[in-house]
Amino acid sequence: MIFDIVIFVACSYVLFIGGLFALTYCKALQDQGAMFSLAVLVPLYLFLGVYFVADFVFNATAGTVIFREAPREWGFTQRVKRQQANESDPVRQKKAALWARRLNKINPGHV
Repeated sequence: MIFDIVIFVACSYVLFIGGLFALTYCKALQDQGAMFSLAVLVPLYLFLGVYFVADFVFNATAGTVIFREAPREWGFTQRVKRQQANESDPVRQKKAALWARRLNKINPGHV
């Protein structure tokens, strides 16, 4: 049972990071003026749908453990932004700054 939970959280983390890479890459291609065909858009939107579910699961599981509070937001990025602005709890603020740096390495300016 615990192994299943660990695998589930690990898979949601991999999908979360993969989704960030996909969003960053697609945004860069669109900025260059690239047009996507239907053969690319359909799998991309399916993957992004799975990404948003993985983001929610990662926020609800690992985010709860990391910040030691129940989630108030749907996504992990919004939670990190809120915790960065939280001056009443410096421990959570430091953890949020660490995660903001990690996410910004993947997608500069994301957090």
